[in-house]
Amino acid sequence: MVLYGLESGSQAVLDGMHKGTKPETAARILRDGAAAGIWNHIFFFFGFPGETQANAQETIDFFWSNRQHVHSVCTGTFLLERDSLVAANPSEYGVTRLIPPGQHRDLAYYYDYETVSGIGARRASEIEEAFIASLPDKPAPHLYAHDIYRFLHASQFSATDTLPTMAD
Repeated sequence: MVLYGLESGSQAVLDGMHKGTKPETAARILRDGAAAGIWNHIFFFFGFPGETQANAQETIDFFWSNRQHVHSVCTGTFLLERDSLVAANPSEYGVTRLIPPGQHRDLAYYYDYETVSGIGARRASEIEEAFIASLPDKPAPHLYAHDIYRFLHASQFSATDTLPTMAD
């Protein structure tokens, strides 16, 4: 099993993150990994500052175009972490306002924020929920999404087995 922090299927969003990856390279790696019998697990999220509806759709399209090589997936929405590059350089990412945690929240790790443009946290959650609802029904969906179960589920297959994909 290999876990890939794909993050987005949109080149514009990946460039904004300074990720240094390309969707076409990720697609090739997923294809080659699946052909070699590797369980491909991808992580991606919606709502990076400045991400548009069209960018989010590119991520969804990337998944559907490559689903036959993806065995499990974990999605989320962008969280602005206290010590991240976005928090350290908010204007570079179009973040206009960092909203620190309230009083007596010394251990809080995430900031609320406002951006110049993009889909925003609420819309990102709606997009994620719609994406999850669009996935094929699985008899035990937690096996494809929850960290602990995913490892246990994947470990039951031998090197000669055909691995089930998100397309199955």
